Amino acid sequence: MKKKSTEILQEKIDLLRMQQYDDIAGIKASVHNLQEHLRPSNLLKETMKDLTGAGELPVTAIDTFISLGAGYFANLALAGKSKNAGVKLLGYLVQLGVTKYLADHLEGFREGLLRGWHRLRKDEPEQTGQTNPEPSK
Repeated sequence: MKKKSTEILQEKIDLLRMQQYDDIAGIKASVHNLQEHLRPSNLLKETMKDLTGAGELPVTAIDTFISLGAGYFANLALAGKSKNAGVKLLGYLVQLGVTKYLADHLEGFREGLLRGWHRLRKDEPEQTGQTNPEPSK
């Protein structure tokens, strides 16, 4: 018995829907795996594996702490406690970028922090741009 064209069309639509559901499930699984890989704890584990495997430790642990901490706080400020997968992913990417940038440019960042610390403690005289006026005669 020959099938009607509407039955054939409906079967093809059903097959495409099943394929679409499978594709969506695969994408969701990929996003979940990416989120797990980019978690701060996993990034820290990978970083420590890389550092110990390289045979050369960074100059100070404080430098590493500063760059990782700044990246973490950037993620926290951007994503917060959002449940949206896209916002979380964006937060992890920003965290990775901030951490990488600070690791590469930490010398200037450290100098800026020290200048700010000295200004807060008033160790360094503030420059106002004015000179002492000469006494009038």
